[in-house]
Amino acid sequence: MKVYFLPVRTAILVGILLTILTCVCHVCCDHRQLRPCVWRITPLQSDAEAGFIRTSVPFQVSYLDTACTQELQWQVTEICTVQNSSSLQTVITCQYPGRHTILPVVHQSCSQCVPVGKTVLVRNSSLCYRWYAVSIHNSSIWSAPDTNPGQWTAETLRVWVVDWAEADDDERNHIATSPSYFSAGLTRMFHRKNQRPTVTQVHASSQQQLRTDNITFKQNLSYWEVFVSVPFYLEAELKIKGRPDRAVNMCFIGDTTVLLTNRWLSSATQDETTQLRHASGHPTRLVQDPCASHVAVLLSENSVLLTQDGFLTSKNLTLPSHLVKNLNLDVESVAFTPTHLILLMDSKVWGLPRTMVNLTQVTGLTGQAAMKGQDWCIPSTLHKSHQAVSFNASSLFLISTVSLSDHRLISQEIPLPLSVLRMLGFTAEVELEIQDVAFESFSNLLELVVTVTQNSHSSVVFLQYNITLASWTHERFWLDVRDTRGTVSLKFSSGAHLHSFLFWDQKRLFFSYQNGQYGTFSVRGSDSAVSNVSSNEMIEQVSISQSGDILVLLSSNCLYYSQIGQTTLVSLSASELVSSHAYLLFDLLGNVFVVGLESNGSSLQHWRWQYPLKVEVAGALHDAGISCPYRRFEHTDVAGIYYLDIGNVIQLWTCLTFPSDADIKLQVVSSSPGLLHITEEDLWAYHPGRLAINKTLTIQPSLNLETRLANDVIGWTGDIKLEVRPDQEDLGCEKPTSMVAHFSVGCPPGRHIRVRKPDRCSHFSNYTIPRDAYLEENGSNPEDIKIVKYDWAMFACPITAHYQLPFRPSLDLYDHDEIVTEVDANYVVTEEQGRVDFSYNTSMLQAGCHTLAPTPLTNNSDEIVASERYQHCFILNGTKDLAALKRQNYHVLNQTGLASLTWTTGINNSIYQFTATVVDPRYSFCRLQAKFAVLVYGHPPEVQPKPVTQVSLGTFAVLTFALGVISYMYYRKGHIKKLEEQLFDYNTD
Repeated sequence: MKVYFLPVRTAILVGILLTILTCVCHVCCDHRQLRPCVWRITPLQSDAEAGFIRTSVPFQVSYLDTACTQELQWQVTEICTVQNSSSLQTVITCQYPGRHTILPVVHQSCSQCVPVGKTVLVRNSSLCYRWYAVSIHNSSIWSAPDTNPGQWTAETLRVWVVDWAEADDDERNHIATSPSYFSAGLTRMFHRKNQRPTVTQVHASSQQQLRTDNITFKQNLSYWEVFVSVPFYLEAELKIKGRPDRAVNMCFIGDTTVLLTNRWLSSATQDETTQLRHASGHPTRLVQDPCASHVAVLLSENSVLLTQDGFLTSKNLTLPSHLVKNLNLDVESVAFTPTHLILLMDSKVWGLPRTMVNLTQVTGLTGQAAMKGQDWCIPSTLHKSHQAVSFNASSLFLISTVSLSDHRLISQEIPLPLSVLRMLGFTAEVELEIQDVAFESFSNLLELVVTVTQNSHSSVVFLQYNITLASWTHERFWLDVRDTRGTVSLKFSSGAHLHSFLFWDQKRLFFSYQNGQYGTFSVRGSDSAVSNVSSNEMIEQVSISQSGDILVLLSSNCLYYSQIGQTTLVSLSASELVSSHAYLLFDLLGNVFVVGLESNGSSLQHWRWQYPLKVEVAGALHDAGISCPYRRFEHTDVAGIYYLDIGNVIQLWTCLTFPSDADIKLQVVSSSPGLLHITEEDLWAYHPGRLAINKTLTIQPSLNLETRLANDVIGWTGDIKLEVRPDQEDLGCEKPTSMVAHFSVGCPPGRHIRVRKPDRCSHFSNYTIPRDAYLEENGSNPEDIKIVKYDWAMFACPITAHYQLPFRPSLDLYDHDEIVTEVDANYVVTEEQGRVDFSYNTSMLQAGCHTLAPTPLTNNSDEIVASERYQHCFILNGTKDLAALKRQNYHVLNQTGLASLTWTTGINNSIYQFTATVVDPRYSFCRLQAKFAVLVYGHPPEVQPKPVTQVSLGTFAVLTFALGVISYMYYRKGHIKKLEEQLFDYNTD
């Protein structure tokens, strides 16, 4: 590793610049002094994502304060070069690694702003190129009437290699569908070196992973075509890797994360549409879909702008005119839900489904003041029916769908908790005013900030409502209204602790973390809050990324940065000029975009640019002298959600490396400790000057089945967040700083059983059951035969079984269409048509029972439930009744036992229709049933003589009888004649 020393005069200049920078940054937006001049750095996209600028790679700087451009000069360290040092916009190149300072210097007569320098980190890196991917599957996922979370979408990805320094505008804006001329040539060179992309899905469900079916290179088009099957998604994060030892011009391809996005709303196809307006007097704000960061609505000025590509493009939100006839079209607030865009218009709540086929009012909701959707996205497979909340000063409503399959919206009022307020010392004579609500839908929690007034004294209290338990709790802190400035807003963090959230007023940002920790954020290097109380600045927006980054935007467009778990902020350079009204937009990858509006005649047009957050933060942290107490935190790639059924085990791994003289531990936090059994195994590694702790977590459900089995555990679910993070950290720690995993304990979505059946068979329409082979539903004997229409969709091909051989079906466990394992649990079968001409070949004594086991008392499979009582026959309670055990058949089947079905039918080709039900409560939380049919063959047919045969036999019998009579008469005649002759001879003598 080379170390470069700066010349003395350069070092002195850098020191002076850093001193100026540090002093000014501490009072970045303090109106008692001149504001900093606004300018920006625009690195290549790969450098912006990495957080540093590569050596010898040019980056752009732009000076925005046009009022102070007299004799502008860009000053940099001597080992960096400026293309045009006096231009408002120019290019800088640094040839050597290190930390370099850039400062725009203006004439002293300018009294509008103070020049502020920035420090940029420059590193050597041979990862010059990145992968580019685009899906050419552009149809809306909502075009199908019944989109379900278990479905898969077949898509075609086009993948090529890009050098962001040479990329064209379409590639930089991520709208290219084919490579540019330079990218095409670069891709062909890599292909000749046997390079090949590999595509995987980041944070996929533990059940459903992206499938890659085929990868082919299109020589004439210069890209790879990758055919993939993707589970249902609105936004999917893909990781593309290549062979790490392939290089072109001594440069390699860096692993690249890309986003697949789907259209959120179907476009209105009607010719006549009506434009919605933002209601005057209501706050302007940007509302993102938590499950699709590229989708947002901007409520500003007199317009309602919708984007479905992260504000690359936008349009005024319009609806078919026939849906909004005679309606007030002034939109006061909006909220995104998994199925709807909910609009607050004229204090009424309206639901707009994503297909845009209708607009319906949510009944019972009038006089509403605001709405909030869920703070964070939850997997669609969790099937949460709760969608959003609406409220006014004194009432709170939960908006839900009718059911998981019926997406009509309904409302439910949640009574406010006067009893909880009395626990805080308030009497019944109080006035309540709801200021804001946060919705954590994964854990089914609502957090309320409420102003409570009693005897002319007002306090701001924080209440939490558990939707599942329908119970209220209160936080252990509150505020005096006299200490707040304006309305208090709040938002849950993405961590595991149920009481972890941020809240803020116009001047200060507060935190509530685990272990009851709460307080006010302060700016690093000073004891001040975000905004000076005496200034006109206000907090305009607080944004939190998926990875825990916090950005605070002031009305002056100054920015502050922090992370979840921290209590201090660092000042960043202003995002825009004071005169611009800007908004912040985080995407799923943590990229930040600054969005604004500008007037273009009679219409408003948006603009956006990518704020280089990692580059800006790295410089600010270095200038503030902020480091990290540990060296590195690593963890296994975490799935989007883990589904834990009974017997499932998940292992997660984390590793923390820290100096040997430090005392740092890894702490594990669970949102619901009673639902998971977690085994921790620590393995220590010792290295010179540092220690490493490898922590392995073995996680499985910890339900106390013995107590729960009295209740039905089938269908039970519990959702848990698990977080692992060092107990010491600072803003200087590189990501990731924690591992957050989501678990759903219960029946995994799409889990079911199937009976192995033949693929082909002879078709028939119906079959007949003899009168003596079945019973009526009430158990009585029938009076006639039964003709059954065979349901091919339900039973498919019947399994063939010989009448003399015992029969037992083979069952497999599936997740959606993926086989998991063969079912080895106990199950019973019920015959759907009431047939009784079959039996079992094993007695309870032969099965090993000590007491009589239960037998299904019904042929209705819906009444069969998994129960512990099917296991109790193997427990000896008292003495054995051997005679009874020998008489009773054992009805419980499994793959390793003796019990099987036997057939007592007397008719060949008999059809039986069965339902198999797993009855082992320790096997699964799911209700596992499968239908199948059996065709019993091989029985010797009953002899039925034909009419021709009957006639022949009758004729033969008559002839035989006649011949016998004739023979007898002939014999008798001869015998009589002989006797007469003998008598005559005697008389003669």
